[in-house]
Amino acid sequence: MKSIIKKLILSGICIFCISSNIYGNPQNISTNSIPNWPIGPDINASSATVIDIYNNTTIYEKNSQQTMDPGASVKIMTCLVVAENTKPDDIITISPSIKDNIVDGSTTIGAQEGEQFTIEQAFNAVLVGSANDICNQLAEHISGSVENFVKLMNEKAKEIGCTNTHFANTTGLPDPEQYSTTYDMALILSKAYTNSSFKSNFKNASYAILPTNKTATARNLNNSFKLMEGGKSPYEGCVGGKEGFTDSSGYVLGSVVNKEGLPVAVVIFDSPKDDLYNNAISLFNYVYDNFTNTKVSQNDFSYISGGNILLPKGIDLAELKTTNQDSNDNENIIRSYYLGDKFLGRVTIENTSMTDQNEAGKGQKYMEEARQFDSSHTLLPVIAILSVSLLLAIFFIYKLRKVK
Repeated sequence: MKSIIKKLILSGICIFCISSNIYGNPQNISTNSIPNWPIGPDINASSATVIDIYNNTTIYEKNSQQTMDPGASVKIMTCLVVAENTKPDDIITISPSIKDNIVDGSTTIGAQEGEQFTIEQAFNAVLVGSANDICNQLAEHISGSVENFVKLMNEKAKEIGCTNTHFANTTGLPDPEQYSTTYDMALILSKAYTNSSFKSNFKNASYAILPTNKTATARNLNNSFKLMEGGKSPYEGCVGGKEGFTDSSGYVLGSVVNKEGLPVAVVIFDSPKDDLYNNAISLFNYVYDNFTNTKVSQNDFSYISGGNILLPKGIDLAELKTTNQDSNDNENIIRSYYLGDKFLGRVTIENTSMTDQNEAGKGQKYMEEARQFDSSHTLLPVIAILSVSLLLAIFFIYKLRKVK
């Protein structure tokens, strides 16, 4: 009997340890180990990352480099590639292959062969309505096939700086060859949010696709993400979001919040359904309770890139380390700011001493050119012209007198 009880206790301990490693182990929150960094919440999800979009500075990381099924967050990359390769009023026409590209039971808007949509309508079908049929049709429209479009997605991921991501489809449906990390996906979301076309559609909590050439009624779409402005439970400053679920990925979330001049990308993977919004709100609150978008200034420098960095509240600028690097034109300096070894952001500053030297050099150059002009343009030609004119005048006066 004792041995059975002992085994049950050991089994319970093992289960607790495993579950702790997945969700509740504070050691997996790597940003909590940064000296003088605000302690982040231990959310109930396998992985999460928060990035300052302005500086691409990581604010919060929990298992951020763990490769997982990214689920519906894949659609963020799909729409970024679409945004960079189309115009909002471009027209797509649903091809016969639409029937072959749809997995039974997946979310669609019931697009019909030959039906036409603008890119803007297609964007919202994907971001608001999570339509897998439109994801694949957009891929064909741009690249000729889903396979070729997925290659563009992977190329874009590498360009952005993703190191642990591989896409296998446009929809986020389960595929053993598709994986990403919350860190990589936060980089992707940050990049996407700087694209005006993506940004303008990402903010929509609802959207109506008006009747098309194949339908007589409008399609009214509603974003399932409730925390965005216009959603059922809006969080102040939440300007966009995309959530989704598959058995393989669990509940995933990609959202952007912009308050107090500090826009952040928040990505969560594998959250329990009941904790998804609480997890997101915990991260939102953590950011704005503990950080500011701080303007830096100095009398002998002119900041020309905005001059803003991420700064934990309670930390003075004087406590930061800085490093300088000349830009390519040698007239500006890139100044980076660190809290210990933690990168906070960088600004471009005008090197006023170099500018003054250049202006002085330009002035000296202009003076030298003026002197050269003077030396090469003497008064001799003017004197010669005046002399000839005077002789001609005397000649004509003499002739007139002789005639009289």
